[in-house]
Amino acid sequence: MATILVVDDNPPNRELIVALLAYHGHQVLEATDGLDALNLIAAQGPDLIIADILMPTMNGFEFVSRLRQTPATSVIPVIFYSATFEDVEMQSLAKACGVSRLLPKPAVPEQVLRLVNEALTSPDPAASQASFAEGGIEVVQVLNNKLFEKNSELLELNAELERRVSDRTADLERANQQLQEQIRARERTESELRQVQRLDAVGRLAGGLAHDFNNLLAIILGQSERLLARTEDWETVRVLESINAAVERGMSLAFQLLAFARRQPLETKVVNFNEVLASIEKLLRVTIGESIELAFQTDPALGNVEANPSQLEQVLMNLAFNAKDAMPTGGKLTIKTANMQVDLTDEKRRVLFGDPGSYVCVSVSDTGAGMDEQTQSQIFEPYFSTKATSSGTGLGLSTVYGIVKQSGGQILVYSEPGRGTTFNIYWPQVAPAAHSPLYVEPEVSSENQKTILVVEDDALQSEVTCEFLQETGYKVISASSSEEALRLADLHKSPIDLLLTDVVMPGMNGRELSTRLRKGRPGMKVLFVSGYSDDVFPKEGWGVAGGLAYLQKPFTRQLLTSKIRELVGSRSVKPVATN
Repeated sequence: MATILVVDDNPPNRELIVALLAYHGHQVLEATDGLDALNLIAAQGPDLIIADILMPTMNGFEFVSRLRQTPATSVIPVIFYSATFEDVEMQSLAKACGVSRLLPKPAVPEQVLRLVNEALTSPDPAASQASFAEGGIEVVQVLNNKLFEKNSELLELNAELERRVSDRTADLERANQQLQEQIRARERTESELRQVQRLDAVGRLAGGLAHDFNNLLAIILGQSERLLARTEDWETVRVLESINAAVERGMSLAFQLLAFARRQPLETKVVNFNEVLASIEKLLRVTIGESIELAFQTDPALGNVEANPSQLEQVLMNLAFNAKDAMPTGGKLTIKTANMQVDLTDEKRRVLFGDPGSYVCVSVSDTGAGMDEQTQSQIFEPYFSTKATSSGTGLGLSTVYGIVKQSGGQILVYSEPGRGTTFNIYWPQVAPAAHSPLYVEPEVSSENQKTILVVEDDALQSEVTCEFLQETGYKVISASSSEEALRLADLHKSPIDLLLTDVVMPGMNGRELSTRLRKGRPGMKVLFVSGYSDDVFPKEGWGVAGGLAYLQKPFTRQLLTSKIRELVGSRSVKPVATN
């Protein structure tokens, strides 16, 4: 086996060739540049040299030229191992140096072994060696300069490439940051949407419970009032009045649950929120106390909304109470009003509000303790409260939520612990209403001649209501379903002055029943009663003029008879001519 010298300043390249040759039984020497290689050659005299071209201190061409100048070393075969053989001048110079074998980087092991075996068995021709010696070393230096110029160009290109890569990396980082912000914004929007959907589901449950609860309270209240009217025993009176007081408290709780469930009957009109604020400003200042600064920032060009004014007042008062509790040592409560536009390009707002258009925004902000994200996600749920059990029912914000949603609005909360809370409420804008003055003709009382058709699917409730009416002097026809009511109405040939019907019943609901009965009896008035509103009421016809009215369960004898007397004891209300 031969002794082979490998000359390369790149350790990984050198180690690869050394390992391959050693594996096949050759003795391998290593040098990092031409000068180091000349010293080894003088000491050990290798049979073959594999040399790189571009090396520090002394490159491959200069190394071979020195090698060829000494007779003892001039016949040692050399293989150039480099990646710079594309240039024709480089290949010609290699041959002029007496190097006829070129091994390009990278090379497969088979190719390396083949060239090594050829060089050991067939040395480079002597003529080539002589021709190079006559050419002198100046050509080598010129070409060496050229190689280093190319190397410098490569370094500049590499620096430019690194700069471009750096710029591109910075662009990608900025794009990734923007994408992350968009993802976080979408996640916040989706979280708000999930919260709205969850509250809707809780609202449906609360509304159903309140409906059943109201039916039970109506029976208790009705029977209690009947007993109260028939006794003079003071102890019995005291017990019955205590029962009535408990029923009234239950009615209040059920009313708030219905507000949250958005199943209250609403009498809405076109209002301006600035006017609502002005009407309760004094009450707000008294309510929150002197330790809290109250500030108004209202838009004088604020649009109108369609809502129930008293419920808007209730929304503001509940939010003010909530802010006051969050600022026990004082602070600032700010109420702002402004117009807002939602367009097709505003994806987040369109997800929350549904349709693009003009909205009115009412913002209520405090400088109180604030809330964490977990509290914010539950703040509108019924009976959820961060206060002590004795401090309230936990229905204040639930009532606010229900009123806003039933009025066609949206409410969002923004808060951070220690940085206060802001409630933003949004209502769709509507055009101002055109009011027509009305006059009412004198009331005509003839209740003992009136016939009332009572339709109620709850037997106990029906019994109490019918007894109320009969004791008051009305003639009563009782039906347990809409189908039975239609049948009894067909059999009754005399006039029916009033239909008193539950709204939600199995099969045909109260609205459908009233529509069918009034086709054949257009003068019949209708009084709807229910534990909640379920969007089944007619859109028009309310009041004495239209002959339609609503009474919330549970109701007292006085409320029932007063509402009936209002409907069947007066004539129609007609618009006053304006020309």
